[in-house]
Amino acid sequence: MSPRSLIALGLTAALALGLAGCGDDDASAADRSLSEFDLVVVASEINDPLAADLYGIMLDPLTAVRITTDKKISAVAATGNQVVVAAADGRVDQLAFVNVTGELTEIPGLGRPFAYNPSFVDGHTLMFDDVLVPEEGVEVNRTVLWDEDEQAKSVLFQTTDTLIGSTPGPDGQVALIRTRKSGESIVVRDAAGATKEVPVDGDVGKLSWGPRYIAVGLNNTERKAGADPSVALILFDPVAGKQLQLGGSQPIAWTPDGSKLLVRKTGDGGKSQLAWFDPENPDALGQIGGISGLVIYSGAWIKGVS
Repeated sequence: MSPRSLIALGLTAALALGLAGCGDDDASAADRSLSEFDLVVVASEINDPLAADLYGIMLDPLTAVRITTDKKISAVAATGNQVVVAAADGRVDQLAFVNVTGELTEIPGLGRPFAYNPSFVDGHTLMFDDVLVPEEGVEVNRTVLWDEDEQAKSVLFQTTDTLIGSTPGPDGQVALIRTRKSGESIVVRDAAGATKEVPVDGDVGKLSWGPRYIAVGLNNTERKAGADPSVALILFDPVAGKQLQLGGSQPIAWTPDGSKLLVRKTGDGGKSQLAWFDPENPDALGQIGGISGLVIYSGAWIKGVS
């Protein structure tokens, strides 16, 4: 799978949600501070994950403000007001800081590496995936840590198999998706380097690790123009190795305290209907509202949610 692939995610429930606009035309991110947003999201006005940009979202009242334009953002990570994106440069992604005016700048000490799927392990450690092509022409897929304080890079995991969607977990753990001819699986690596692997049935997308469960998105295998790229969600328990598949919604991001998962109802390629999913109460979604004219694929929190 190409580093340019954005894998959208998905979960079920019929939501009768009100609609909010995609954002006031007179309102721009340049008029705001990143701290005013609850989260930043990767989203597209034309429902095309390969042509997505970065938006700021406020939940109350529900508002979306565009931050970047034509940057082809595939992923975003945030810690405080520091936001890192993976943005297209030809057939590959490069990492960069992004500010509220949509400008991309180099990460001090790291530059703009060809990499994708950034996430923050803590306030000063960035994790990302990259691909090496040695002289013999065999691709090596890696998961890499960058310590901003130490200005040092270390390789956490590498293989010639296809890797996508690494996500940091508690106690130094990392989860990612490995693709082989036999199918796809979730690989969980502990802090000492030991791994365990669990097969997953379906076209798997990006992972997001909460306090107890890893949210695993499933993609829609029917790649029709204008169709929703998401189809369902698996909640994976990395301790018990159990999986619970839920349909009809895409996970956007766990809340900072991990108690709830922000989700988008799938099946509608013209708007984003948002809700809260609580693993402790899986039969009821907490309705938030809808944003018309914008399809959200993933996100990262700027500040806590009460």
